[in-house]
Amino acid sequence: MVVGLDRTVVIVRLAGSGDGCLARQAHPPDLVGSSMRVIEAYGSDARVEWIGRNQGPDATAGAWADYLYISPRSACCADAIFLGAFGWPQSAAVAPGATYTQEAAVHIPPLPLGNYYLIARLNASRSIAETNTANNDVAMPFRITSTCLQLL
Repeated sequence: MVVGLDRTVVIVRLAGSGDGCLARQAHPPDLVGSSMRVIEAYGSDARVEWIGRNQGPDATAGAWADYLYISPRSACCADAIFLGAFGWPQSAAVAPGATYTQEAAVHIPPLPLGNYYLIARLNASRSIAETNTANNDVAMPFRITSTCLQLL
């Protein structure tokens, strides 16, 4: 038996079956942005934590990268500033219903005073197939004042 995965379809070829294949629809995971917080802010740097949850019927398989952005809007990514890519290892599958936590140190670039959002986009690399990618963002508001970053 030979098994292959073509993003969302599992293809099984049985030995001795000629060219016939049996295809079965796979049930990919669905990563959802659950929460986000700033653990610590110091000057123009911050330690950020975000939590993702797999609400799909199957576990994740493979590595992916979450991206962090800063934006004047809560929706990503028009006018957003890319802060970095943060990988999740292939060996750490996220089971259905389970969560995973990422943490990163980021530099907040010089910006005009005002209100902004930190945004984490889960599986932004699109390295794993998902049932829904429209729910992969989680955002947290904050304000830049004349002296510091204020959490809202």
